[in-house]
Amino acid sequence: MLLYVLTLLAESRGLPSPAIFFSHAVFVERGSLKKRLFSFAPYLGVTVVWRVLYNLSGYGAHGSGIYIDPVREPLHFARAFVERAPILCLGQFLLPPAELSAAMAHVSVWRCGLSPFSSWGRWPLPFGQFFAGIGPRASGRAASFSRSSRRA
Repeated sequence: MLLYVLTLLAESRGLPSPAIFFSHAVFVERGSLKKRLFSFAPYLGVTVVWRVLYNLSGYGAHGSGIYIDPVREPLHFARAFVERAPILCLGQFLLPPAELSAAMAHVSVWRCGLSPFSSWGRWPLPFGQFFAGIGPRASGRAASFSRSSRRA
């Protein structure tokens, strides 16, 4: 408990620790469910006190479009989660990387999301070039990008 308190006082990087403590209390410890949950209660109390002091002290990110505090702005966070979760999952396993969506938020999906397939590793070359430069919605700018990626 003391190490958890010291971690929170130093920085907020230790904040996910109660999730591990909760999982341990529920799935590993023996005894009744009430007794196991009661063993987790001190960590929950420390976390709530820390969060109240954190908010009252004015810490945290305010007004940033990139980081949204789920406690201060739960509806805005939920809307951003619905928008960003598919992009993050796609970027985790396929192309384009998720960072590209934040850097190029003003560019349409046809220019940003599909045309890089034709230039990064040439995978899949015909499919990416179809959407980037040849398809029915292709603009001059996307077609130019597609042609330049073929030359590279």
